[in-house]
Amino acid sequence: MERLTAELQRLYGLPHAPGQTGNGHGRALVIVFERPADWPSIAALSQGLEDDLGLPAPALSVDGQGFRLWLALDAPLADADKAAFRDLLRERYLQSVPEAHWHLADEPILPLPPQQLGEAERWTAFIDPGMGALFAEDAWLDLPPGADRQADLLVPLRPLKPADMARLRREFSPPAKPNSRIVAVNPQNSPEIAGPFNDPRDFLRAVMNDPGVDLAQRIAAATALLTNPAPKN
Repeated sequence: MERLTAELQRLYGLPHAPGQTGNGHGRALVIVFERPADWPSIAALSQGLEDDLGLPAPALSVDGQGFRLWLALDAPLADADKAAFRDLLRERYLQSVPEAHWHLADEPILPLPPQQLGEAERWTAFIDPGMGALFAEDAWLDLPPGADRQADLLVPLRPLKPADMARLRREFSPPAKPNSRIVAVNPQNSPEIAGPFNDPRDFLRAVMNDPGVDLAQRIAAATALLTNPAPKN
């Protein structure tokens, strides 16, 4: 049990033992799935976190009702990052899972595996991801899991670092819409663009190419040309 408690503290910063509820100071983000039948989508997400998003592998547990993916964190996430991460998971991996059947949770509000579920011989536990399909109907163990084996499952895992979340924000944030607004230009101050111009695009080109025009106005003109291509004949 000491090895397991040490691994839980290393990964999630939790100064308490398995089976206890956290105290609000943990460093974990848990993706909670309420239906074991959603295992195929959960497996694809678990693999995608590593292969597609380049994140450390999560721990996987069964909780008596469904599955949980445990992401260790170097530091707690801001609410905005949690919301953006949830949107990313939904759009890329979980469109087939109804939103009512999964959610993100901060670990401190969840009891840590392993623990007994009531008086029945049912136990929550961390499990090997390769065995997840075996729990696609009954998401629990019939026997108490060994503490050393539970620790072995956590030893290879590493926490997600703030740089990982910053990279996700850069790579998967929707691109900003270009601003095609042109700041007013006084032709009297720029003889090269005095005109007249029969085509507005000729005026924009003149603004873009005039070194006497403010740089911000030249950039705005170039942006307008890029976002409003000439019609094809």
